Amino acid sequence: MIMKRLFVAPVLLIWMLLFPVGVFGQAVVDGNFVYTLSGTEATLIGALTPASGDVVVPSTMQHGGTTYDVTAISCNDPLRVSPYYAFYNSSSATSVYAPSIKRIVGHPRNDIMVYEPQNGEEMFVGNSLKKIDFPQLESMQNCVFIAGCTNLTTLNLPKLKTIDRVRFLYESPALIKVSLPSLVSVVAFKFFFNLANLEELDLPNLESLIGRPEIVCDNISNLPKLSKLNTPKLKEVSSGTTFCDLPINTFNFAQGCKLNGTFLFRQLTGSTISINGATEFSGPWSFTWNTNLREIVMPDLQVLSNANIVYLASSDLQRFEAPKLS
Repeated sequence: MIMKRLFVAPVLLIWMLLFPVGVFGQAVVDGNFVYTLSGTEATLIGALTPASGDVVVPSTMQHGGTTYDVTAISCNDPLRVSPYYAFYNSSSATSVYAPSIKRIVGHPRNDIMVYEPQNGEEMFVGNSLKKIDFPQLESMQNCVFIAGCTNLTTLNLPKLKTIDRVRFLYESPALIKVSLPSLVSVVAFKFFFNLANLEELDLPNLESLIGRPEIVCDNISNLPKLSKLNTPKLKEVSSGTTFCDLPINTFNFAQGCKLNGTFLFRQLTGSTISINGATEFSGPWSFTWNTNLREIVMPDLQVLSNANIVYLASSDLQRFEAPKLS
């Protein structure tokens, strides 16, 4: 995408004059994108025209003879000055490369479960997008990241560490393999949900997966072709409907892992479910709708509470093995 300096639209100019720096910050235009400035850094908040083709987010932008580092994207335009959101309206974009973006933020919400995104806070939506590449991204907060990108095949987020109150990734059936090698902490809803062809999910440093334990969260759920799930450091799960609708039946977590949530491990396909590393389990209505289930093995389990496993799991359940359970 060729970036060039554009004339500021009259409406945009009026808004920029109405909202001075001291009140709402300063909205400035460089190329097709609109930014706010703080110190030596710029946050991308919108665009003058919908981005298309292979989009490259500039690493720097110019204003008033000063160069600013472009380090963040806001899905929520706080000034309401941009004719278009940065990517939401980009129905013809085929790829997005943002080499310097470290943060993605949206409209603040205290509770992801009652959070409904405002128009444009769904960051990536659409059929044309095939690749998303944010090599320096470290955190995202209060937004919908990817929703219904049906042709997306490549997702590169090698430095992403925290996901906070985000509907992360769902209904994108072309993805086959996803690795988030630096991810440590997740507070999410629909963290990998309804991905029809995802086969491998690599989360080697994930330590906590949080949603709302008492209600539907759909975190790591409805992945009918998943054959490999790597979560060796996961030590805390507090999220309803998590690890559900999967074809895998062995789960390996960190030793001492605590599992909490309704409808955990629901609708799995195998006759034996093995959960290694978990020492505490509180999961009402877990293991339900597993029609082939005959055996549950939890070799490290020491504390079991609020879980009617034997009654609810399967009418044909024959064995529940937890040798360390006191």
